[in-house]
Amino acid sequence: MSLQISENCQAILLLTAPLMVDKVGARAELLKQSEYSDLTRFLVQEGFQPSDLLRPQSPALRQAENLFGLGRLTRLVGRGFQLAQALDYWSARSIWVVSRADARYPKRVKSRLKHEAPPVMYGCGDLDLVDNGGLAVVGSRDADDEMLSYAQRAGERAASAGRGLISGGAKGVDSAAMDGAEALGGIVCNVMAEGLAQAAISRRFRDGLQERRTLLISPYDPSAGFNVGHAIARNKFIFALADVGLVVNSDLERGGTWAGAIEQLRKLHFVPLYIRSSGKRSAGLDALLREGALPWPEPKDGEALEALFADRSNDSQAAAAAAYQGLLDFKIAAGALSGGSDAVPDAVRQVSMLEEPASDPEALEEGKSDSSTATAKSTLLEAPSNSPVDLKEEMFATFERLIRQLLHSPKKAAQIADELDLNQMQTRNWLDRLVAKGVIEKKKSDATYRLVV
Repeated sequence: MSLQISENCQAILLLTAPLMVDKVGARAELLKQSEYSDLTRFLVQEGFQPSDLLRPQSPALRQAENLFGLGRLTRLVGRGFQLAQALDYWSARSIWVVSRADARYPKRVKSRLKHEAPPVMYGCGDLDLVDNGGLAVVGSRDADDEMLSYAQRAGERAASAGRGLISGGAKGVDSAAMDGAEALGGIVCNVMAEGLAQAAISRRFRDGLQERRTLLISPYDPSAGFNVGHAIARNKFIFALADVGLVVNSDLERGGTWAGAIEQLRKLHFVPLYIRSSGKRSAGLDALLREGALPWPEPKDGEALEALFADRSNDSQAAAAAAYQGLLDFKIAAGALSGGSDAVPDAVRQVSMLEEPASDPEALEEGKSDSSTATAKSTLLEAPSNSPVDLKEEMFATFERLIRQLLHSPKKAAQIADELDLNQMQTRNWLDRLVAKGVIEKKKSDATYRLVV
């Protein structure tokens, strides 16, 4: 029996997923991440939801076609047969799928990655494990026995402390850390860049999956093969699901481990990132230390590790849950579908809108926000869905309130669209309306907008 998924999830899969079956997928011009984000903004602005695109000649589909070229969305949503095949294939391997329109989409991924959160995520195992947090351990595939033993002990410490172990499952450090946690019956979250379909039926993970202590998860199609870009990008999902990160070894300025650690230190800041501080030195680890990584205090047992981040995990989980609730935009309807497996997620029909960024990047990183801006945004996110006309006017009113706060200095339309994370065409339309109302004016000399005093 095929997986039972929400209509919103069906639409998102048809628009963004290759729907590969045993490494074979229909060729289609899938929506890229940025294009899906544009579509999501459009749907929310117009009072639609993804499932509206499934209906031939629907207003949602007719209007959305103008965004991406005539016929493209129609061809994508017309892949119903391929979707049915893929669902059968995944169901036979106990693979579940959740979309950003589903309530059980990983909270940490959505709240931390925001508009970069993938439209769908796939997995096998107990989905309830995904937001438990824990220790992320990463390192090179090419590791000697000393490094492998070190990684294994780190996994054992996590299990002894009752904390989850999050890693990438790759040969070398990742697998050794997972082995250590699994040996003591610990919870393991394997963030996969390839081969989920094969891993789901392998003997390697069978016991852990059956005992609900192993979770396989991936943002990539279950039948996808090795891809360098996927292997590198996978690291941000590892850190997004964790409370603390540990780099056991890394090459200098090359390789996926280095790229993921640098991205974490310079841009993402999801977790405090530590580096191994015992054993032989490494040029890569020394460089990460200079970039802001912390020396690992080398906890001797599970109790010492628990003391390291006892409060951090709970705080992170609470913050992620709170942020996630704010990202559920507006509730359309709620319900559940029964599936063929306990791992099949409940289907809650909710539109997945792009998250509104804080106006101050530093405040965003620290979880702070301007209270007045947050109030205005919450009005937008909780707008009633039963009247599209009222919704449009409410969104315009919210835009006006945000503009009054934003234009403390003159800005161009592109800057405003970027700061509010809106479509430029929609932004210009609303700006023109505010000019007509006399709220703002546009200077022809430099094409900037400013408040009318």
